[in-house]
Amino acid sequence: MKEENAARWTGWMQIACAHPYAMLALVCLAAALLTDQTAGSLLTPEGIMLGVMLTAAGAMFFWRRAGGNLGSRLKVAAGAVGAALALTLAVLLGRSANAAAWFTLAALMILSAIALYLAVRRRLTWRWAVCLLLAAGFALRLGYVLYTDIYTRQHDVAWMGAGTGHMGYIEYFVQYRRLPDFDPRSHWQFYHPPLYHILSAAVYSFFGWIGMEPARIGESLQFVTLFYSSACMVLAYRIFCQMGLARWGLLTALALVCFYPMFIQLAGGLNNDILSITFILAAVLYTLRWHTSHALRHILCAALFMGLGMMTKLSAALLAPAMAWVFLVGLIRAPASQRRGIWLQFAAFLALCAPLGLWWPLRNWALFDIPLNYVAEIGKDSGQYIGHIDAVKRLFDFSAYQFRQLYEAWGQPYQEFNMFVGLLKTGVFDEQTFTDIQPLIYGPSRVLFTASIALVPAALLAALRRLFRRDAGMDAALRGFWILLPVTLLLSYIQLNLRYPQTCTANMRYVMPLVIVAGYFMGSLWQDPLLTKKAGRLACVAAGGLVALFCLASAVVYIMLGIQA
Repeated sequence: MKEENAARWTGWMQIACAHPYAMLALVCLAAALLTDQTAGSLLTPEGIMLGVMLTAAGAMFFWRRAGGNLGSRLKVAAGAVGAALALTLAVLLGRSANAAAWFTLAALMILSAIALYLAVRRRLTWRWAVCLLLAAGFALRLGYVLYTDIYTRQHDVAWMGAGTGHMGYIEYFVQYRRLPDFDPRSHWQFYHPPLYHILSAAVYSFFGWIGMEPARIGESLQFVTLFYSSACMVLAYRIFCQMGLARWGLLTALALVCFYPMFIQLAGGLNNDILSITFILAAVLYTLRWHTSHALRHILCAALFMGLGMMTKLSAALLAPAMAWVFLVGLIRAPASQRRGIWLQFAAFLALCAPLGLWWPLRNWALFDIPLNYVAEIGKDSGQYIGHIDAVKRLFDFSAYQFRQLYEAWGQPYQEFNMFVGLLKTGVFDEQTFTDIQPLIYGPSRVLFTASIALVPAALLAALRRLFRRDAGMDAALRGFWILLPVTLLLSYIQLNLRYPQTCTANMRYVMPLVIVAGYFMGSLWQDPLLTKKAGRLACVAAGGLVALFCLASAVVYIMLGIQA
C-alpha cells in the first residue's frame, strides 16, 4: 500500500513537472474563481462549497480503500475531521482583514512540515526540495495578491474608468477591441507596446462573460500577473539546470528568485513589467539551449520570446547583445559545412523577431511621428525631480546617511538620489514605506535590507570566480553571455537615470534579470572545483546561509505586510 501511494504521488509530481505552466495557469484561474477580494469574506461561496465537496469525496474514497482495516479507517476518520476543522477555520479566518496573511503563513508552515517529515523519513529528494521551494514562492506571491488591491503599491495603473494609465489601456481594448487610432501620447501609458494590455483585456472579457462584477474583475486581473511571476520561477529553474546547477547550488540560486521581494510585488502589479521579464527569461533559456545543440527550434523559440518581450516592453531588446555574442561564437566555432545552415537560422531569427518586436514603434513613428525610443517624461515640476543634483553624486555618492534611511526617501529627510542605493531599496521594498502599514515590520525589514546589501559583493565575487577561472568549465560563448547581460542592463539603467532624473527611475523592476544573474553565480559556488578545498566549502556554506537569511527575512516581511496594525 505504501509503495502504491508513493508511486501515485510520484506520478502526480511527474505530471506537474512535465506541464508546469498549464498547472500554474489552472491554479491561478482556480484562485481567481474561489476568492473575492471585494467581498466581506475572502473565500467565495463556491470556494467553500468546493472545499466541502472535496473533503467529503476524499473521505469516501479513502474509507473505501481502507476496506475492513480498523486502524486505516480510524486514520481516515481522523483525517476527515482534521480537514473539516481546517475548512471551518479557513472560512472563519477568511472574514478577517488579515486573512491572506494568515493563509500565507499557514501554507508556508505546511510546506515546512512536509519538508521536515520527508527529511526525517529520508524521502526528501532534490526534486521534492525544488517542488517545495517553488510552492513556497507561489504561496508568497498568492498571499501578496490577495492582500493587495489594484490601487496599492502600483505603478501608473490609475483607476478603473479613468481612461488613462495601464488600467485605462486595458479597458480601451475591452471596449473598442482595436489598436488606438489616436496619438498614444495623449493618454498616459498608452505609448507602451500593447501585448500585456491585450492579454489582460481578454481575461477581463472572460471574467465579465462568466458574470463577475467589474470591481472584482479588476482585482482578478492580478491573477494574470501572478501567473507571469510564478512562471519566472519555473524559467529560472530551467535556466539554472541548463547551466549545470544541481543540488545545493540549484536550491541556492532558485531560492533567491522564489523569495526575491520585487518578484513578489510584481505578482500583484497591473503593468507590463512582469510579462516582459517572463519573455526575457524564456529567450535566455532558449538561447542557452541553442548554444548546446544549434537546433533550429531553439533559435526560433528565442526569436519568438524576444519578439513577444519587445511587443510587451521595448526594453526587452537589451537582451540582444548577449544573444548576439552566443550566436557569433556558435557561428565561428561551427565547421565550415554547417555555417550556411547557421546563417539561415540567423535569417529565420530576424524574420520572426523583428516584425514582432518593431511593428509597434514603427507604426507610431509612421502615423504620429513618435520617436522610436520614446519614453513618457514626468517633467521638472514633479516633486521627485533630481536633475539639479550632480550626476557624479547620483552615481558615486554612497554616504552612510543614505543607508540609515531604510525605505526610499521622497524628500523626508532628504530626496533619494543615488541610483544604486535606490536600486537596492526598491529591490526589497519598491518605493514604499512599510512602517506606515505595520510599525513592527521595521526590524525584519532592516534584516532584509542588510542581507540584500551583503548579497551584492557576494554575488560579484562569485561571478568573478566563475567567469575568470580556467577550471570553471565555461566556454567563451557562456562567459561572454553572462558578462554582456548584466553589463548591458546596468549601462542601460545608468543611461535611463541620467536621461530621466526622477526618483522613480531608480527602480529594480527595470533590471530584474539581474536577480537571475546573481542567483546563478551564487549557486555556481557549489560547483566543482571549489568544493574540493576547505575554504571553498566554507564559502559555499556562507553564501547559502546568506541566501537563507535573505529568504527568511523576505518571507517574514511580506507576511507581516499583510497584517494591518
